[in-house]
Amino acid sequence: GEGCAELLRADPNRSALLIERLGPSMFDLAVPFDQRLSILVDVATGVWRPPGDLEALLPDGREKALWLTEFVETEWQRLDRPCSRAAVDEAVAAARRRAAAHDPRRAVLCHGDVHQWNTLRAGDGWKLVDPDGLVAEPECDLGVILREDPEELLVRDPRAVVADVARRTGADADAVWDWAFVERVSTGLVATGIDLQPVGRQLLAAADRLTAAA
Repeated sequence: GEGCAELLRADPNRSALLIERLGPSMFDLAVPFDQRLSILVDVATGVWRPPGDLEALLPDGREKALWLTEFVETEWQRLDRPCSRAAVDEAVAAARRRAAAHDPRRAVLCHGDVHQWNTLRAGDGWKLVDPDGLVAEPECDLGVILREDPEELLVRDPRAVVADVARRTGADADAVWDWAFVERVSTGLVATGIDLQPVGRQLLAAADRLTAAA
């Protein structure tokens, strides 16, 4: 897609890809939060397009949302409940809402993992690498973007940040909020499970705070 690194050559037998040479990541360049958010939204929207033949090959938003409901509940129990029951319940409810709302007529090709480590300098702009690849409502990609940076997000008004991103992209703010919430909890659990700290604690603490404030 327009927002992704150009594929130069592929060898499926070796599971190898040769892509264009890109520069450092947004994380390596320490791009400030507000500028980073704007760039991430722009590169995500550059990927979106009708899925075409890929629709039959890639998972869809409903499948991802249903998988997240199972993962969050199971992993929370396995990790000895590292966040509140209320946050888990809200994450599961959010994922179920997104599963029920999946509409193939609105679905686009999504990157699936848009964040600052996957966004690399490309000349005067930026390009994405390491796509998950799925066919989902655009709000799915925006939710991934807004799951990140829990400390920076919480010094702002999180609802206002989501509303601003929704206005910029023509997205549904409630759907963005749902995806961001379940992605925040699920990623916090993943990080906790591999002892990636303090990221895991920060993500889950943000989910707890947002749940308590609701």
